[in-house]
Amino acid sequence: MSDTSPQAILLTTDFPPMSGGIACFLHGLWDELATSLPATVLSTVPAGTAPRPHRYRLEILEAVGAPGLTTSQRLLRMRGEAVPATLAHLKAAGADALVFIGVWSVMAHHWCQALQKSAIPYAIFAHDGELTDAEMYASVDPWRQGDVRAARFLLANSRDTATRLRMRYGETLDIRVLNPGVPDRPVPENLRPWVAALKADLQLDGGRVLLTVARLERSKGIDLVIRCLPDLARAFPGLRYLVAGEGPEREALESLARSLGVAPLVTFLGRVDELCKQALYDLCEVYVMPSRLVPGRPLEGFGIVFLEAAVAARPCVAGRVGGTADAVVDGVTGLRVDSSDPRETLAALDRLLRDGALRLRLGEAGRERVRRHFLWPAVAGRFLRETGLG
Repeated sequence: MSDTSPQAILLTTDFPPMSGGIACFLHGLWDELATSLPATVLSTVPAGTAPRPHRYRLEILEAVGAPGLTTSQRLLRMRGEAVPATLAHLKAAGADALVFIGVWSVMAHHWCQALQKSAIPYAIFAHDGELTDAEMYASVDPWRQGDVRAARFLLANSRDTATRLRMRYGETLDIRVLNPGVPDRPVPENLRPWVAALKADLQLDGGRVLLTVARLERSKGIDLVIRCLPDLARAFPGLRYLVAGEGPEREALESLARSLGVAPLVTFLGRVDELCKQALYDLCEVYVMPSRLVPGRPLEGFGIVFLEAAVAARPCVAGRVGGTADAVVDGVTGLRVDSSDPRETLAALDRLLRDGALRLRLGEAGRERVRRHFLWPAVAGRFLRETGLG
């Protein structure tokens, strides 16, 4: 890597130790970019007690991320302290630096506004409804419109997101598609103790296992899977459903499982760490997340968890909404269902649980597809080509 290489500078309000898909995407991409060029992250998210290992240069804008601040206080500190610190960093970086907004928000708007006033070009990552949903940020939509139209280009996380961006902002917008990536699987020897411990702790006893790793909200379709369990349990004795993640719907989902008499079959694991998550993929036979459209909630922009399951050679059941078509190839790496019809989710799960050869074929095809196209070196290479940094 040459000292004269152009720099990639990320400005983001969503980053580890936050655990969502956006944070994982941006961390993974910038960590890989750091092997090819100078890569810097300016984040408003406190690093926490155990920062994730990384190869990029990381600067925390602590004035904004300090605990106990109200939203108004954070916005004031963003304008008064974080934005000037950012501009000073960009001035020191020089004209060769390319600036990227990790995710648009009201906080990020103040970065965009300052960059426009300083004549510093920037691009914006587009993930889902934060740029495409008219109801989200409706009160500040003129800010959003102005920031999008002032950007050099947008990096959409899926073809579907790109289509919705064009519908919202017009065909003249420069939109480039960059699907997220995932790391390769951990060394099997590192997972075996976790798999054995989980089997014992969860008392799986060799039963069939379905898995969802997701934020617990209605748009993920976890309730659809629970509604399938009475029929599936009769056909497949010993079936278990493991759900990893946190969110506002947990109490409602637990209540639903009790009302249907399947509570003993469903285990809510809460938030899990990376090795535990990878062990869960090893334990399951099918990964299922039948995402659906819920008014007031964004669509599934892509679905990184489908890649995580695929690289573990697990077939996926996905909702036929949003960007899942880029993550799951219907009939090749998994099955995509109409999540407005619970019968389709039931039929897909029943089919996969009955047909071991189909599970194996879809799982192996998914693993091969991820290893060819979605590991971080391949994704970073596409990023460099799409942005002109390569």
